[in-house]
Amino acid sequence: MTDVEPGIGGHAVRDAALRVLSRVEHGRRSNRSLDHVLARHKLDARDRALCTEIVYGTLRRQRTLDRTLAPYCKRRLDALDVPVRVALRMAAYQSACLGSVPPHAAVHRSVEALKRMLPRATGLANAVLRAWLRAGGWLDAGDGSLGQRFDLPDWLAERWRERLQHGGEDWLAATMQPPRAYLRASPARATSEEVVARLAAAGGHAEIGARAPGSVRVLDADRKAIGKLIEDGAAMPRSEAAQIVTGFLDSDATP
Repeated sequence: MTDVEPGIGGHAVRDAALRVLSRVEHGRRSNRSLDHVLARHKLDARDRALCTEIVYGTLRRQRTLDRTLAPYCKRRLDALDVPVRVALRMAAYQSACLGSVPPHAAVHRSVEALKRMLPRATGLANAVLRAWLRAGGWLDAGDGSLGQRFDLPDWLAERWRERLQHGGEDWLAATMQPPRAYLRASPARATSEEVVARLAAAGGHAEIGARAPGSVRVLDADRKAIGKLIEDGAAMPRSEAAQIVTGFLDSDATP
């Protein structure tokens, strides 16, 4: 038997996301679960990126998603089977937060993924999600408290606001955005174009950074491919902000 688990039809992305989020709900680490599941699904670079965004986006907005869905479900969400709870969250996240995914398509594909994992629960999931869409398909903003606005425990949100004072809310808003991974090409070994090409040859997806010379924004790539670049001295991990600062400090930079 092959180690690769192909997706079914055009729904492989949701199949993979549902499996990852179910593993996380059972206490597994999100990054390891994602790596494990993606290694068993035949997804191209764009589909891997979409699956990653569905997984981490659903986890980032979980408090809001649960609050939003609760009124449309007759049972408590934490009393539902794990795959059902996860499918509801990821369908609502895609519908409300990913503009590239039409709401009804997000619901249909997520319910179809659930059907392949737990067929008896599809009626419940479909009823909850369709009722939510009929009501407008909006996320519940809650009472306006910092924790509810930024999907954090209230005590943690307040702690960060106190520590960061006037910039606290801006910082919290930034944490809600998908993280961006960057590399810096090593001038003596490779150009940024060559780094992008090597990642593409390994099945990844990257683009040349727009704000710092030599920077590469990694949209999706296998960790081994990135590790090989670093091992060869062709690139090094460095945030975009650090690369911009380095450019300002370059002794050859024009004052």
